[in-house]
Amino acid sequence: MKDMIIGSSSESDSNTKLPFSTWAFLSTILFGNIVIFYADSIAEERTTKTIELYHRSSFTPQDEHIECETESWYQEVSKLKAKYDSLQRTQRYLLGEDVGPLNIKELQNLEKQLEGSLAQPRQRKVRM
Repeated sequence: MKDMIIGSSSESDSNTKLPFSTWAFLSTILFGNIVIFYADSIAEERTTKTIELYHRSSFTPQDEHIECETESWYQEVSKLKAKYDSLQRTQRYLLGEDVGPLNIKELQNLEKQLEGSLAQPRQRKVRM
């Protein structure tokens, strides 16, 4: 008797006995389909969220960030190039090259720089 389950038939009001294996088979089909639809719904929702997240992160913020970073690097390169040119010009002046276009005040400042640079070696020479 344990292998029979009492159920009602839709055709009549009388009770029908169905074997347990039939109930197990029917419930497996019914609940299996429900689980499949539920899992499919969750998978679709997660896929949609993943695609939205991908679009938000890959197109808008990174493009702006790259442009901003590129502009920052361009400004940094421009500053370094100007500093490099200035240092090269100063080196040429200290070596006595290209001093022709300098005015009197610039030449006097250059002379002070050279005198200051020579002061330390002269002091060492005197100590020896």
